[in-house]
Amino acid sequence: MSERTEKMKQKQWVQIAAVFFGLMIVLTICSRAASSAVKARVTVTRASRQKISHEISLNGSVEAKNYVLQYVTSGLMVTGVQVSPGQQVEAGDVIFTVDMQKLQESIASIETERNRVDEKERLSVSRAEAAYQDVKANAEEEKARAYQTYEKAVAEYQNYINTHKKTAGVSAESTEERTMNEKAASVYDETVAKELENAVESEKSAYAAVVREQEKQISAAADAVQRTKEDLNLSQDADTLEEQLKNLRACAENGGVYRAEYTGVVGQLNVTAGTETAEGIAVMLADAAETVRFVAELPEEYVDEISGDSVITLHGKNMSGIQEDYELSSATVSGNDGSETDASGGCRLTADIPGDLYPVGTKITVTVDNRSDTFDCCLPLSSLHQKGSSQYFIYVMEKEDAVMGTELTAKEVPVTVLDMNEQYVAVDEMISGDVIVSSDKDITDGSRVRLEEE
Repeated sequence: MSERTEKMKQKQWVQIAAVFFGLMIVLTICSRAASSAVKARVTVTRASRQKISHEISLNGSVEAKNYVLQYVTSGLMVTGVQVSPGQQVEAGDVIFTVDMQKLQESIASIETERNRVDEKERLSVSRAEAAYQDVKANAEEEKARAYQTYEKAVAEYQNYINTHKKTAGVSAESTEERTMNEKAASVYDETVAKELENAVESEKSAYAAVVREQEKQISAAADAVQRTKEDLNLSQDADTLEEQLKNLRACAENGGVYRAEYTGVVGQLNVTAGTETAEGIAVMLADAAETVRFVAELPEEYVDEISGDSVITLHGKNMSGIQEDYELSSATVSGNDGSETDASGGCRLTADIPGDLYPVGTKITVTVDNRSDTFDCCLPLSSLHQKGSSQYFIYVMEKEDAVMGTELTAKEVPVTVLDMNEQYVAVDEMISGDVIVSSDKDITDGSRVRLEEE
């Protein structure tokens, strides 16, 4: 009986031990589960060696550097317009059509005006030339009269010299004999001769003055003729009318069709179907034969961030309508001196690009990437934390031995920030461990953590 009792007691102790150890296992599992439940779940990464990129995004458009202007005369009735602003046209494409009757009336009116201008110019030149001839004839008469007066003075002087004899000295003849001799022949008088000689010199000077004055008047009249001709040439009235006639006659020969003279993009259209044309520019064609210009408004705070090392890339739809990126080799940033500014006086970013890349008028975007030097230790920006205004730190995940085994903890590590952008931060310290990037709970130095399951 006692042996049986002993076996039952042993069996009970075994059962008690089994229950105890089972309970311990359950409690351990529950404890670990509870401990795991309160741990922050984190994701980690390793530091990498890379550059920090600072990117600016702008909106802009493609503009023509040069425009070709096509003009039209007034009074033409537009019957149809076949293009619209921003449309690509080839030389010879129809821009608009006009009423033929109005066109013929305009041609006749311009021909009449041209004939009037030609007659006016002819009369202006004719009058100027007639005035020149009058001045020239009058000058010749004035010079002839002055020369005649001069010749008369010379003749009087020579006649006096020839008809009056100089006396050799005082003779001993009587007063009665001298009187008789003076009556018989003229006696030379030095005073009279000098007066006549002075008269010759005076008339000679007068003649020279008349010649100078008349030559001056002739020159002035000749200049007046030349100025009249030059003024007529500068006015270009006849040339303008002739050019208008040429264009209108070409339009009439084409049946009232007004065509593009060059290949380009319609920039501005100043004609409307059902209305008459006004004198001036009919259409502005953007010339995209060689290069066009990209223009973007640039906020002033970004001006200093763009340098020669910036990587500037355009993004837009090309001539085929396919998205295409284009990296600029150079660009111009406006200053604050008023040059290269937009209509509001702000700053602009401009660059010449190939004319066959994007259509004129296209809205495109540009990214300006300022890449730094390569940093040895770069981390995601989300791993960076801050104390106060200037103290930065990160959390590094470390392993620690605990009663229930090895556990993962977060260790606070101070860092010095060298550079950062919206995604990454470069630090001066070399970080070799696993850096905590994100956590589902707030953590502090020494917090127990567990890795986020994949």
